[in-house]
Amino acid sequence: MFKRILVPVDGTKGSEQAVPYAKTLAKAVDAEVIVCTVSTMPAAPSSSSRDQEADSYVNKVADQFRRAGVTVKTLICRGDAPYEIKKAAVDWNVDAIVMATRSRQRVQRLVLGSVADIIVRDCKLPVLLVSSRRRPRRKAA
Repeated sequence: MFKRILVPVDGTKGSEQAVPYAKTLAKAVDAEVIVCTVSTMPAAPSSSSRDQEADSYVNKVADQFRRAGVTVKTLICRGDAPYEIKKAAVDWNVDAIVMATRSRQRVQRLVLGSVADIIVRDCKLPVLLVSSRRRPRRKAA
């Protein structure tokens, strides 16, 4: 059913709340994972350090999947996050998206919208949303 899962992360601990869920799903269905981050900063001559930081970050997240035996690829995009995530989903032919929600205040969310809201509304794929406020469950002793 799911052969490829997109996991967008933004460098925050909140966005990484989706990783354990994506890892569990990928292992259960033997799916490949694409870890994606989107830089909203335009490319500039001095952006190589930002590119290295982004590469280091997505590889750090990808290592969590690798250690669990999940096949994983990384992707760094530039631009508007909702657009780039939707584009990556199409370009990489993913079957599902697993991502965290941001914990914005209600008024901010109404005025600014949210990446997760846009993805759920505009994407035709299954989207698993994980609250960024949620703590991962502890393993039983």
